[in-house]
Amino acid sequence: MFSRQFGLSAIEILMGFIIAGILITLGVPSYQFYRQNQRAATLSSDFVKALAYTRSEAVKRGTPVTMCAAGNAGFTSCGNAGNWGDGWIIFADPDGDGNIANQNDRLMTHAALRQGASITTTQPRITYAGSGFINAGAGVYNLTATGCTGNHGRQVSIANTGRATVTEVAC
Repeated sequence: MFSRQFGLSAIEILMGFIIAGILITLGVPSYQFYRQNQRAATLSSDFVKALAYTRSEAVKRGTPVTMCAAGNAGFTSCGNAGNWGDGWIIFADPDGDGNIANQNDRLMTHAALRQGASITTTQPRITYAGSGFINAGAGVYNLTATGCTGNHGRQVSIANTGRATVTEVAC
């Protein structure tokens, strides 16, 4: 009598490897696309959350609160418009001049962005008045995550009313 054999032949195993290779080849670019999109979404989310926090603190305190590009690694002063990638500082700014008068006025800091990520704008700071409207810094902020290609960039537009909107843009 013939006994039944269990298992796979070499041809069946080889076909399985070929199919797995094809699926991996198709899946890797999709995964990279997903990661780029997630990096951009995370970066814009962090930035918009910081804006919302700045605005809510200004309204809560009834005085101006400023978010500015960090001027140094110690977050002790504001920098210029070109270095938002070095992180940012949120601080109470009662006189609304955009300068940190007292280190105790610092409310929050955000560390430098990953290498290759950037925030491009002409604005060195964003100041919300106690009413929640913008005193300074309304405009467009272009955010690009590390390894950005295609339409995975984000643009944050801040209206004079203080509202921020995010749109997808080319890198």
